[in-house]
Amino acid sequence: MSNNEVNTETKILEAAANEFMTKGYAGARTTAIAEAAGVTHGMLHYYFRTKEKLFERIISDKVELLASTLSESMQSTDSDIYELLKKITYSHLNFFAENPLLPGFIIREAYAQPELKELFVQKLANHLPKMFIHLQNVIDKNADEGKCKRIDAKQLMIDMACINVFPFMAAPLMSSLIPAMNIITPEFLEARKQQNYETLASKLRL
Repeated sequence: MSNNEVNTETKILEAAANEFMTKGYAGARTTAIAEAAGVTHGMLHYYFRTKEKLFERIISDKVELLASTLSESMQSTDSDIYELLKKITYSHLNFFAENPLLPGFIIREAYAQPELKELFVQKLANHLPKMFIHLQNVIDKNADEGKCKRIDAKQLMIDMACINVFPFMAAPLMSSLIPAMNIITPEFLEARKQQNYETLASKLRL
């Protein structure tokens, strides 16, 4: 694939991500995606053939990016559970700061299209078991050394997902209820990283 083709595909994917995230699958229009990407409608179909295939590519790319972000933080050589937990928490929140529309989009579309939930689950299933095993091993090692409680890594990851994702799910409602409060500013997110880490770390501390 030439550089021009790569650039065209990237522009289409960026335009499609914005269209799907803001309007959902049913409301998204390939004509709008083509216009935003600066390509003809025929060229869009040349690259991705159908709206469904383009949608699946967007979901696949986002899930793979999330999984690789978490995997990279999990692969840290840190044997200290608190340092590892901080890296995971920060990486997870940073991912959603860069993709703030993704949580709401996934939840909406999972209810509207059960097959999307299956796609999401299948993609993450390739990564999550290894992550849980690695995190559990570090927790157990630190517990054996008397540095933390022995807790279930899966429960800890569920807690992390809940507190990290909530600000992005709640942002539209909170901005309406409290107009002066913008919870997706860099300052808010930096403070949130530390608060979320402390909340999670408290579950490990003796």
